[in-house]
Amino acid sequence: MTLSIKIISGDNLIKRWRIKPAELLFMLMNHPLHTAQKLGWDTPIEKAPTGEALSLIVEDHFSPVDFMYWIEDVLELESKYPQLKSNDRGIISTEELGNRWCIQKEELLEAIQSVKLVPIDPVGLQLDWNELFALINHHHCVSPYDLIYRVSDIEAVEQQNPELKQNSETITTTSQINDLMKSTKPEIERLYKTIKTDNFLGYDTSKMKNAALHEFESNHQIFSYIESAFLKDISIYPATPGQEARDFKGKLLQSLIKKHGFRKQSYQNLYKNYLKLS
Repeated sequence: MTLSIKIISGDNLIKRWRIKPAELLFMLMNHPLHTAQKLGWDTPIEKAPTGEALSLIVEDHFSPVDFMYWIEDVLELESKYPQLKSNDRGIISTEELGNRWCIQKEELLEAIQSVKLVPIDPVGLQLDWNELFALINHHHCVSPYDLIYRVSDIEAVEQQNPELKQNSETITTTSQINDLMKSTKPEIERLYKTIKTDNFLGYDTSKMKNAALHEFESNHQIFSYIESAFLKDISIYPATPGQEARDFKGKLLQSLIKKHGFRKQSYQNLYKNYLKLS
């Protein structure tokens, strides 16, 4: 009974605070969080010297959850930092940040370093970067992907570097455009086959336009995306040999995405993306 009052296991502590083992290590680095020790079978449990757990983690590769923690220290920290038991601490993990910025894992650490984000512990206090660097690179006690950051710091960085947030928006937009192009592909291929007749009708752009419009009007019910206005634009038809497919299909795609409210893109890039669609 006495033991349960004085101490709490590392496993129960991370559940109590809803943190990960690495974040418990950050608490040990920044706060007077004593572990418990028992020097002999007939001796009472007592506080271990400050820093002993951290030393064992570094030198002997113990996990922070392997220790028992002094409950008085736990209660004192919870009193000083109520956010420890809060569901919303204003903190974001490295993984969540990668999802927020839509950056691949390999590029994420470089992005974080370039904007000088400072890692913190679970109550929002900065970690000593030199100590952290040693734990990551020399002792391998923690991974850079275990680090956490203040949401307010991230929002400040995004204001100074709007491309980070826009990256997410761009990816969403690209996906939407690709879906639109994929849906329109049968219509575009049908029209391209029409103008390709007799070697592109001698590269007579007026004849190609009339042929495309005739195909469209004769089979109007199957065209859900292409509009006659797109086909009336004489500039979409290839006047000379060389890049017929790129010019016709790419320029049709330009009209298509404009109609759907997307920002203008070069028809060459649209065609490149179009070719990648299955």
